[in-house]
Amino acid sequence: MRKTRRKKLYDYGAILLCICLCACSTDYSPRPKGYPYFDLKPTPYYIFSKYENLQFEVSSKAKIEEERDSAGVKWFTLTYPEYNSSIFCTFFSADRKKIRTLAEESRRLADFHGLKGSVEEMEYERPEDKVYARVFLLGGGSASPVQFAATDSARCFLRGALYFSSGTNSDSIAPIKEYIYQDIRVLIETIKWKQ
Repeated sequence: MRKTRRKKLYDYGAILLCICLCACSTDYSPRPKGYPYFDLKPTPYYIFSKYENLQFEVSSKAKIEEERDSAGVKWFTLTYPEYNSSIFCTFFSADRKKIRTLAEESRRLADFHGLKGSVEEMEYERPEDKVYARVFLLGGGSASPVQFAATDSARCFLRGALYFSSGTNSDSIAPIKEYIYQDIRVLIETIKWKQ
């Protein structure tokens, strides 16, 4: 009886030793902790002027996907495939009253998205080119961290909102958000309403 017990201990010990020897290899490398690295180098811009009333500069990293066209309204998306993000844009040709309504609606949408956190609003004006814009930076894990609206206050209105295709951990998307925000600033600063 004693011999079988001792034999069992040796067998278990031998199995445990084999497992330990097989499990220990020099090829193992732990997965590094941290956020993914993105190469956020400055890129050239090109002029987008497909629509009869609108022209602006867009980053060469963004792909323009046109979605729909209907009476006075055009929808298009500036997609950044490398960063899993998109700026959904809507361009309206309308009268002054409708533009005022659209501007109020843009502010309400930004306030609604900003319910979880803060809403920082910035204004851009270029009266010589009749460009008046507002940019909304939304904090607190908002689904759309950057939104903007631009108008000539007479006939044209452009609205855009940045969205990420993946979950938005504000720490991990902060560099990308800032990078695309700079592209949005360039877009707004280069808007020209064609007459």
